[in-house]
Amino acid sequence: MADDAIPARGIGTRKVRVCQSMPKAERYRAFLVTVLVRHQPRRTYAVLTRTPEDALAAVKQLSTEKSKLYVVGGLSRILVRHLKMKPNDMRLIDSGSQVPPSAPGAASLPPSLLATPGGDMK
Repeated sequence: MADDAIPARGIGTRKVRVCQSMPKAERYRAFLVTVLVRHQPRRTYAVLTRTPEDALAAVKQLSTEKSKLYVVGGLSRILVRHLKMKPNDMRLIDSGSQVPPSAPGAASLPPSLLATPGGDMK
């Protein structure tokens, strides 16, 4: 029997060839990309691409030159299915708007949601 052949299960002489030279295609993954622009709320996008660099490039097309882009995480396959995202698709996940402390109903929110970015969060 050749080194690159694996015997088939059951009775018989059928052989299965294993091709080790063919690379697998990279899977699509959902990356979370945050856009920071001075004096504007942060925006977070979910981008379904193969690499983080592709996700940054897709968001960079929509942002200004002075904006800073960061890959901050990813989404599970289940969430991607629920959002019905397709390859090279982009969705706005969070626009960074915060409830001001003087807004009605703000007292019922936990203090961690009222914290300012960069402030002390305990």
